[in-house]
Amino acid sequence: LWGPVWLVAACLRLLVLAVVWSGTAVAHVLQGACAANHPRLVARHALLEPASRQCTCRCLLLNACLYRGALFVYEAALPAAVEALLGVDLATDPRYGWYEWAVLLLWSLPAYLVCEVVSTSWHYEMHRALASRAEAAASPAEAAAQGSGAAAGGAAAGS
Repeated sequence: LWGPVWLVAACLRLLVLAVVWSGTAVAHVLQGACAANHPRLVARHALLEPASRQCTCRCLLLNACLYRGALFVYEAALPAAVEALLGVDLATDPRYGWYEWAVLLLWSLPAYLVCEVVSTSWHYEMHRALASRAEAAASPAEAAAQGSGAAAGGAAAGS
């Protein structure tokens, strides 16, 4: 009873429990992600709101043109130009093993930080615009609610 069969059965039970717990965790994560990022709300927010649409377009252009475009230049165009002009292959020549680290430290990291700071400031501007629009939409409703409450209070005081 305590031989290899018992050990295999215990390991299988542990494996089944791990799979069940992992499935439960994944289900909770997906449920939370869907509740927080409902596709209808995300589409409305990203496509219909002018402030968020402008911010989304700016961020896509910044990331696609500046960051990804310059990475393409440094990773594909510059090595090809060096090989065509100087006959040196930057990818395989051991004398230029530092090239990848130089691109990473001197271009990728600073450009990523600049993109993050700029896009964060744009998201903050978008948040302010959306908040002011929400306050402007809420204030007439609050005024109407206060006005009807004052009218009801005045009518009660008059009787």
